[in-house]
This record gives sequence, structure tokens and C-alpha cells, in this order.
Amino acid sequence: RGGYAMYGTPFAPSSKIAGADMSKTCYSLGIGIRDQDYFIDFGYVLSQSTEYFQEYTLDNPFNDPAKVVPGVTNKINTNNFSVTLGVKF
Repeated sequence: RGGYAMYGTPFAPSSKIAGADMSKTCYSLGIGIRDQDYFIDFGYVLSQSTEYFQEYTLDNPFNDPAKVVPGVTNKINTNNFSVTLGVKF
């Protein structure tokens, strides 16, 4: 089995930050074995997204560069593995 998912950004276009819109892409693979008395399935999902993190902000009404707090863009990759075992009785 295989799969693909794409989740769009949860933010309005005016609040997006270039390269960090919190959209997510997922790729999945799976394989399973089924017998009369049991089954076992293995699954893997890779999720990729980006986020923008800014620890805090300062009130900056005059756009003073000394008061700008820099933020960071993080690329996030998450790997999930799962195993399911079932027994019929």
C-alpha cells in the first residue's frame, strides 16, 4: 500500500511568512500478511512541514530596526512506524 497527502496552510494569505506557511506533505507505505488465524501489518509515514518561530515580539510603532526580534524557519521531518498484530479466535 502507498499513499500521499497534502494539507494546505491554516493561515490567511496576509499572515503567511515566505517558506514557512505550516502546510504539510505526507508520504506513506505499508505492507501486510494475512493468514486464516492471524494478520500483521507494517506501516511507515514521513511527514514534512515548515514553521516560523519567533520567541517574542516588541511593540515597534516606528519600525526601528533595533527593536526587531529575529525569527527562525524550521524544516520539520517526522517519521512514524507502526505495527499491528491481530489474532482471530
